[in-house]
Parts: sequence; structure tokens; C-alpha cells
Amino acid sequence: MESSHRPAPFALAVLLVVLAGWILHPAGSAHAAPPVFDKPGVTYHPDVKKCADCHPGAPRDFHVARPVDALCYRCHDRMDTKKLVHGPLGSGDCTTCHDPHGSPYRALTVASPDVLCNRCHDQASSAKHMRESKAKGCVTCHEPHSSSKAFLRK
Repeated sequence: MESSHRPAPFALAVLLVVLAGWILHPAGSAHAAPPVFDKPGVTYHPDVKKCADCHPGAPRDFHVARPVDALCYRCHDRMDTKKLVHGPLGSGDCTTCHDPHGSPYRALTVASPDVLCNRCHDQASSAKHMRESKAKGCVTCHEPHSSSKAFLRK
């Protein structure tokens, strides 16, 4: 029996979507249109139009050095000074929770606090905890960066 090595339709579709995203991404083209910085309801980082401060290769290369926190801490106070540090911050990836360009949410987060927290903390124990806390909101009791108390309590 002869086997066929043709890719499955789903795998081919995923490959095409990834390839299209890579080709169409603004950093993928030296002739990309400049980003829009006037969307209603969005708060922008104060230095958002100074691209080269964070993207030294701009306008052609929009990559930033890793870990991202080294870049953030050039201007922002350190948030990882307590005994227990939240995972994304501990790994140096501030952009897991914050958009360095702009956001309609407080502190330039990528989503509202509870939606953001539930992206990672979606276990059954978290759902039970949210019900028992009468949906006060995660940051009412928990510090999202670092804390000296268990579970990053305030």
C-alpha cells in the first residue's frame, strides 16, 4: 500500500495564515504604512512616536532586545522587588500583560484586569475563588507584579 505525503487541509491552511501574517506584518516590509496613533478611547504611551528609542533598527526592523523588561526599566521603576514575582514579570516579558504602544485599558494593559488574569488563571480553583470573592476583581486583593505574601496578595 502506497502512502501519500500530501499535507492535511487544516495544516496547509494554518501554514498559509502564518505565512500571510508574516508577509503582511508592518515589520516585514520596509514600505509599511506608519502606525495610527489617534484611535478614540486609546491611551498611548507618552513616547510612542519615538520608535527608535525602543526599536533601534526602525523603520526597517521593529524587533526589540530580550528580555523586554530591560527596555521598560530604562524609564519605569522596577516592579519585581518583592519576594514573590508574577510569572510574566519574572521572565522579563512585560508585554504579556502590557501593550507598550497604547491601550484602552488602565496601565496600558492588553485587556481588562479580570479578563487578563483569566487568560492564564482559568483553572477550576480560580473560578471557585472568583465566585467566593463575589467578583470583586483580581487586583482588589492581588498585586499583579510582586508581593511578599502568598498568592501575590496585597
